Amino acid sequence: MLKQLSFIPTFLKSYRCISASIQASHVINGKALAKEIKTRIRSEHEICSKRIVPLSLGQPLIHKRPCLGYVLLGDNPSSQVYVRNKIRQCEEVGFDHKGISLPSKASEVDLLRRIRELNHDERVSGILVQLPLPPYISMQRVFEAIDPLKDVDGVHPNNLVNLIIREKEPLYMPCTAKGCLYIIQKYCPSVIGKRVVIVGQSMIVGSPIAYLLQNLDATVTSCNAMTQNLSSLTRQADILVISVGNPLFIRGDWIKPGALVIDVGTSVVSDESMKSGRR
Repeated sequence: MLKQLSFIPTFLKSYRCISASIQASHVINGKALAKEIKTRIRSEHEICSKRIVPLSLGQPLIHKRPCLGYVLLGDNPSSQVYVRNKIRQCEEVGFDHKGISLPSKASEVDLLRRIRELNHDERVSGILVQLPLPPYISMQRVFEAIDPLKDVDGVHPNNLVNLIIREKEPLYMPCTAKGCLYIIQKYCPSVIGKRVVIVGQSMIVGSPIAYLLQNLDATVTSCNAMTQNLSSLTRQADILVISVGNPLFIRGDWIKPGALVIDVGTSVVSDESMKSGRR
């Protein structure tokens, strides 16, 4: 169930993006998709919480309430939004959560120590480390430190390798990539032969989305913000996925009429019409 919950924030972002189906242009309602999944998860959780499984030896196994453990380093506004969303999702479906907040100048040693604490905490079912991290911290060492059995973000090398080589399904897939795939398949059930352009090549969003769609026989072009003649590529896309963390980066005339478009990024921008002065 924690697997399913992990990618719900993707839907909560997608409703505000430029989005269209292959058949007819319209805005994808990410909130409605998120509500649908949360309702199912909560129902499954309530059923499981009442179930006692008899064992041949020892005491009966009572369903354990799922618990998401997360680590937030620093005070990045976008990261705080992500974490608040995840906390809210947990509470709405009846899951527990355990957060660890560290100062922006915390050392890599301290961060790895706190990850190990969550690894050994039997109450914690899944672990995620909120990105981005400061440049002095090795993301590779952070990802390797997470127990693969609790790696709900799908960033441990074992899970990423299984995603790439296809021979064995990863225990967890990168949640944002999986959320994007769910949306795509909801509106375009078959991606075989579809031309897909992905703008953004991070190992937690852009690259995993590319691998997932390639595994389904889509024709995938992976780009970044520095790709030459980017607009000529995006105009050819039946499906366009944007993950560059730069609001309004893709212009309307860069999009093929009738394309399915998902903007994965969440950015805090100025908005004088809002009480807070930003949105």
